Amino acid sequence: MVEKSGFLHTYAKGLEFNGVIIVDFDENTDNLIKYIMSTRALHRLSVMKVR
Repeated sequence: MVEKSGFLHTYAKGLEFNGVIIVDFDENTDNLIKYIMSTRALHRLSVMKVR
């Protein structure tokens, strides 16, 4: 799925990372995408909001 911004969403099934940084998602972001982003981090999860 490609959004207007040009980003290609990929589903990280079976992948885990030491740290994950989530940048600028909002209420319109699909709940599955939010779940996948937040469960990939093994040790550190950072969520950043860009204004």
